[in-house]
Amino acid sequence: MDNNKNIISFEGHIDKNVVDNILHELKLKLKILNLEVLTRKRIYSASVECLDNIYRHSEIKTNRDKLSEDYPSRFIVKEAQEGYTIEAGNIVQNTEIKDLKGRLEKLNELEPVGVNSLYKDTIMKSAGLSDKGGAGLGLIVVAKTTRKNLFYDFQPLNNKYSYFILKVNIL
Repeated sequence: MDNNKNIISFEGHIDKNVVDNILHELKLKLKILNLEVLTRKRIYSASVECLDNIYRHSEIKTNRDKLSEDYPSRFIVKEAQEGYTIEAGNIVQNTEIKDLKGRLEKLNELEPVGVNSLYKDTIMKSAGLSDKGGAGLGLIVVAKTTRKNLFYDFQPLNNKYSYFILKVNIL
Protein backbone atom coordinates (compact mmCIF):
# COMPACT_ATOMS: atom_id res chain seq x y z
CA MET A 1 0.00 0.00 0.00
CA ASP A 2 1.24 3.47 -0.91
CA ASN A 3 1.32 5.70 2.18
CA ASN A 4 2.38 8.81 0.25
CA LYS A 5 0.10 11.85 0.22
CA ASN A 6 -0.78 13.31 -3.18
CA ILE A 7 -0.28 17.04 -3.49
CA ILE A 8 -1.58 17.12 -7.04
CA SER A 9 -2.70 14.38 -9.39
CA PHE A 10 -3.88 14.55 -12.99
CA GLU A 11 -4.68 11.86 -15.52
CA GLY A 12 -5.92 12.56 -19.05
CA HIS A 13 -5.20 14.57 -22.15
CA ILE A 14 -2.56 17.25 -21.52
CA ASP A 15 -2.58 20.40 -23.60
CA LYS A 16 -1.26 23.92 -22.95
CA ASN A 17 -4.32 24.98 -20.93
CA VAL A 18 -4.15 21.86 -18.77
CA VAL A 19 -0.43 22.45 -18.16
CA ASP A 20 -1.13 26.04 -17.12
CA ASN A 21 -3.94 24.97 -14.78
CA ILE A 22 -1.88 22.19 -13.18
CA LEU A 23 1.07 24.53 -12.59
CA HIS A 24 -1.16 27.23 -11.12
CA GLU A 25 -2.78 24.73 -8.75
CA LEU A 26 0.61 23.26 -7.84
CA LYS A 27 2.02 26.67 -7.01
CA LEU A 28 -0.90 27.37 -4.68
CA LYS A 29 -0.66 23.99 -2.95
CA LEU A 30 3.11 24.29 -2.47
CA LYS A 31 2.60 27.66 -0.77
CA ILE A 32 -0.03 26.17 1.53
CA LEU A 33 2.41 23.42 2.55
CA ASN A 34 4.78 26.14 3.71
CA LEU A 35 7.85 24.42 2.26
CA GLU A 36 11.32 25.91 2.20
CA VAL A 37 11.68 28.21 -0.81
CA LEU A 38 14.41 26.07 -2.41
CA THR A 39 12.36 22.87 -2.08
CA ARG A 40 9.29 24.60 -3.50
CA LYS A 41 11.34 25.92 -6.47
CA ARG A 42 12.85 22.50 -7.17
CA ILE A 43 9.46 20.79 -7.16
CA TYR A 44 7.97 23.48 -9.38
CA SER A 45 10.90 23.55 -11.82
CA ALA A 46 10.97 19.76 -12.23
CA SER A 47 7.17 19.78 -12.62
CA VAL A 48 7.34 22.38 -15.40
CA GLU A 49 9.83 20.24 -17.31
CA CYS A 50 7.92 16.99 -16.77
CA LEU A 51 4.66 18.54 -17.95
CA ASP A 52 6.39 20.19 -20.90
CA ASN A 53 7.89 16.83 -21.89
CA ILE A 54 4.45 15.20 -21.79
CA TYR A 55 2.90 18.07 -23.76
CA ARG A 56 5.62 18.18 -26.42
CA HIS A 57 6.60 14.54 -26.73
CA SER A 58 3.51 12.44 -26.10
CA GLU A 59 2.79 10.55 -29.30
CA ILE A 60 -0.95 10.39 -28.81
CA LYS A 61 -2.32 13.93 -29.09
CA THR A 62 -6.02 13.27 -28.81
CA ASN A 63 -8.31 11.73 -26.21
CA ARG A 64 -10.35 10.14 -28.97
CA ASP A 65 -7.73 7.48 -29.56
CA LYS A 66 -8.44 4.14 -27.81
CA LEU A 67 -4.80 3.80 -26.72
CA SER A 68 -4.86 7.20 -25.00
CA GLU A 69 -8.09 6.26 -23.23
CA ASP A 70 -6.54 3.06 -21.91
CA TYR A 71 -3.16 4.69 -21.09
CA PRO A 72 -3.74 8.41 -20.45
CA SER A 73 -0.92 10.82 -19.70
CA ARG A 74 -0.48 11.32 -15.99
CA PHE A 75 1.23 13.72 -13.64
CA ILE A 76 1.49 13.33 -9.86
CA VAL A 77 3.34 15.23 -7.16
CA LYS A 78 3.28 13.58 -3.77
CA GLU A 79 4.87 13.68 -0.37
CA ALA A 80 7.19 10.72 0.10
CA GLN A 81 8.82 9.26 3.21
CA GLU A 82 11.82 11.43 2.39
CA GLY A 83 11.01 14.54 0.42
CA TYR A 84 8.72 14.60 -2.59
CA THR A 85 8.19 12.51 -5.71
CA ILE A 86 7.06 13.62 -9.13
CA GLU A 87 5.68 10.93 -11.42
CA ALA A 88 4.99 11.59 -15.08
CA GLY A 89 3.78 9.15 -17.68
CA ASN A 90 2.90 9.27 -21.36
CA ILE A 91 2.85 7.22 -24.54
CA VAL A 92 6.02 7.27 -26.69
CA GLN A 93 6.98 5.59 -29.94
CA ASN A 94 9.08 2.48 -29.51
CA THR A 95 11.57 3.89 -32.01
CA GLU A 96 12.39 6.68 -29.52
CA ILE A 97 13.09 4.43 -26.53
CA LYS A 98 16.74 3.70 -27.30
CA ASP A 99 17.65 7.40 -27.53
CA LEU A 100 15.58 8.37 -24.50
CA LYS A 101 16.97 5.53 -22.39
CA GLY A 102 20.52 6.50 -23.45
CA ARG A 103 20.01 10.11 -22.37
CA LEU A 104 18.51 9.04 -19.03
CA GLU A 105 21.34 6.59 -18.34
CA LYS A 106 23.92 9.26 -19.20
CA LEU A 107 22.29 11.71 -16.79
CA ASN A 108 22.18 9.09 -14.04
CA GLU A 109 25.89 8.36 -14.48
CA LEU A 110 26.91 12.00 -14.05
CA GLU A 111 27.75 13.70 -10.77
CA PRO A 112 25.99 17.06 -10.17
CA VAL A 113 28.96 18.99 -11.57
CA GLY A 114 28.77 16.87 -14.75
CA VAL A 115 25.05 17.57 -15.12
CA ASN A 116 25.78 21.30 -14.76
CA SER A 117 28.49 21.07 -17.45
CA LEU A 118 26.16 19.17 -19.78
CA TYR A 119 23.50 21.82 -19.21
CA LYS A 120 25.92 24.62 -20.13
CA ASP A 121 27.27 22.71 -23.15
CA THR A 122 23.75 21.99 -24.41
CA ILE A 123 22.77 25.63 -24.14
CA MET A 124 25.90 26.69 -26.02
CA LYS A 125 25.39 24.09 -28.78
CA SER A 126 21.65 24.60 -29.16
CA ALA A 127 21.34 26.92 -32.10
CA GLY A 128 17.61 26.44 -32.12
CA LEU A 129 14.71 24.29 -31.19
CA SER A 130 14.10 20.69 -32.18
CA ASP A 131 11.24 19.74 -34.48
CA LYS A 132 9.12 19.17 -31.34
CA GLY A 133 9.89 22.62 -29.98
CA GLY A 134 12.58 21.91 -27.40
CA ALA A 135 16.32 22.32 -27.29
CA GLY A 136 16.90 19.00 -25.50
CA LEU A 137 17.22 20.59 -22.08
CA GLY A 138 14.14 19.22 -20.29
CA LEU A 139 15.61 16.06 -18.80
CA ILE A 140 18.88 17.85 -18.05
CA VAL A 141 17.00 20.50 -16.08
CA VAL A 142 15.13 17.79 -14.17
CA ALA A 143 18.41 16.01 -13.35
CA LYS A 144 19.99 19.33 -12.35
CA THR A 145 17.03 20.12 -10.12
CA THR A 146 16.77 16.79 -8.31
CA ARG A 147 20.46 15.92 -7.91
CA LYS A 148 19.32 12.30 -7.61
CA ASN A 149 18.97 9.49 -10.14
CA LEU A 150 15.97 9.63 -12.41
CA PHE A 151 13.89 6.46 -12.24
CA TYR A 152 12.20 5.39 -15.44
CA ASP A 153 10.42 2.51 -17.09
CA PHE A 154 9.02 1.68 -20.52
CA GLN A 155 5.97 -0.57 -20.56
CA PRO A 156 5.31 -2.01 -24.05
CA LEU A 157 1.76 -1.38 -25.28
CA ASN A 158 2.02 -2.77 -28.81
CA ASN A 159 4.56 -3.00 -31.63
CA LYS A 160 4.53 0.79 -32.15
CA TYR A 161 4.04 2.36 -28.71
CA SER A 162 5.15 2.06 -25.08
CA TYR A 163 4.16 3.87 -21.91
CA PHE A 164 7.06 5.91 -20.51
CA ILE A 165 7.12 6.53 -16.75
CA LEU A 166 9.53 8.97 -15.13
CA LYS A 167 9.91 9.30 -11.35
CA VAL A 168 11.84 12.19 -9.84
CA ASN A 169 12.73 12.44 -6.15
CA ILE A 170 13.31 15.80 -4.54
CA LEU A 171 14.60 16.07 -0.99
